[in-house]
Amino acid sequence: MRSISQLALLAMLFCLSQSGIAQILTPGKHDNPAGKNWAIHAAVGYTSNYHQAFYSMESGFTYSNKWFGLHYKNEISADDLFRKKIEEKGKFTALPDFMKSYEIGSGINLYSRRGSATCFRQLASSESDGIITELWQVGDGEAVVYGQVRFGMGMKSITNETDAIYPAPQYYEPGDNWHLHNDSAAYIHVHTPYYYVGWSKVKKFNKECGNDRIGVHKLYFDFLFGKPEIAGVYDNRANGLYSGLYPLMTYASTGWRLGYEAVRMNAFSGYLSLEAGYYPGLRDASEDDGLFFVTMRFGFSSAPYRKKED
Repeated sequence: MRSISQLALLAMLFCLSQSGIAQILTPGKHDNPAGKNWAIHAAVGYTSNYHQAFYSMESGFTYSNKWFGLHYKNEISADDLFRKKIEEKGKFTALPDFMKSYEIGSGINLYSRRGSATCFRQLASSESDGIITELWQVGDGEAVVYGQVRFGMGMKSITNETDAIYPAPQYYEPGDNWHLHNDSAAYIHVHTPYYYVGWSKVKKFNKECGNDRIGVHKLYFDFLFGKPEIAGVYDNRANGLYSGLYPLMTYASTGWRLGYEAVRMNAFSGYLSLEAGYYPGLRDASEDDGLFFVTMRFGFSSAPYRKKED
């Protein structure tokens, strides 16, 4: 009980240091500088998770107002998008998918404060009598910063290739070592439903560096809780089920992630997402960091409708 009360006290002190007592639980006191609350996005992603890497396509929806935020994301690997081309080579005909995921989440704004739009660029440079004068522009637009509690759920399906040990042919040598005549592999298909809770610093802004850019920047940290399960084990060509032996797997039911997301709310603009962490799932027991991942996503976002100002 003592540790829980200490954590609660630290959380309160953090909020106070961020915004002051007058701003706690009063997010409605600041106007929306962006003039929009939502956007859709589409992006190309690259993920590396220790022993494998893949490209993907992601689409999503973001909503953010002065009280709360919502988001939905759906991701699929490039291999699944071009599945027919891969199956023409006579492999992976029995595999449900290589990688698919979705996530839906929300956040409650606990406080708000005034900020400035992200901007740092050199406007001009001149030299007179050997003295160089530079003019820089910093934070010229308006912004509101929210402190937000995040929570949500998702599902991740992923296929991992691992070394397989067939029942035969194999032979035994002194020292309790089992060997294969030929190397082989199996594909383990894993489903992991998960939940998360965390904290986010959300900035809504307009007019970055003189440009008419509006949108939302999010810096977040989440704790993840999942229940991974093996949905199927497939043979070395993934054309049928595999009934042999494979290495001992470790189930990880908890994880974490740290991320940054920039969603523009112009009619057509850019999208950026960077994320790293440790997802719940299965890994080979001999691999210490098999579930650690780094993801980068680049694409575009759009919010064509804008409410007319009075």
